Amino acid sequence: FVAAATLTGFLAERGADRKVVSAVGAMFVGNVIIYLCGLPWLATNLDVNFAKTMEYGLNPFIVGDIIKLCIAGALLPTAWLAVKKINEKR
Repeated sequence: FVAAATLTGFLAERGADRKVVSAVGAMFVGNVIIYLCGLPWLATNLDVNFAKTMEYGLNPFIVGDIIKLCIAGALLPTAWLAVKKINEKR
């Protein structure tokens, strides 16, 4: 989680969280890092093959992750616009 948060935060600091496509992309990169670390750990600890690793550690979660990415990716830039408008009124 630390590596995913670090890279996602790095991308956000460079403006990736200001537009829907780049926000989804940054969050997707974070998710990929989590899976790249988590799936081998799962396979090793459960002593299962690649297919079982995907069955246990990826397949049940991927649809939900994609839905969350799309929702968060759409909301984050909208939130930044709201913050900008609030700051302009001050």
